[in-house]
Amino acid sequence: VLTTKNLICRLLDSDIATAIMSVTTVFALYGDDVRILAFEPSADGVFLVLSAIAFFLFLTEIALLSWCKANYIYTPDFAEIKDLVTIIRWKMRESTFSWLGEIWKAMQCTSFYFWLDLISTLSMVIEMPWFLNLGDAADSID
Repeated sequence: VLTTKNLICRLLDSDIATAIMSVTTVFALYGDDVRILAFEPSADGVFLVLSAIAFFLFLTEIALLSWCKANYIYTPDFAEIKDLVTIIRWKMRESTFSWLGEIWKAMQCTSFYFWLDLISTLSMVIEMPWFLNLGDAADSID
């Protein structure tokens, strides 16, 4: 049975989606440099729109991966944490450092790739003046 979740997961893993996101990544990395080196200031608006599209494509990818990939984002193991913080487990520990490591492992709620994707996507905000000016616009409304 092909559910919506499985369909979206297969779509994200497809060659077409990989190619689109690869081109988007190359644009996100080098688009601003190409704009400065090769285009007139009149083209800034086009590059701003393309950057916004890339930003929202990355946000959409993060949201969809969070929904359909099993180990991309997950909840902490609260039962394990509850078991680890008992007096019995404290007395059975090999060392405090290893015990804290077990707690840390049980508390983890995201993968390395989630943080990598999120931080790299949020770093694009710096290149979007309209996004940074939203706070100024809210102040002027008051």
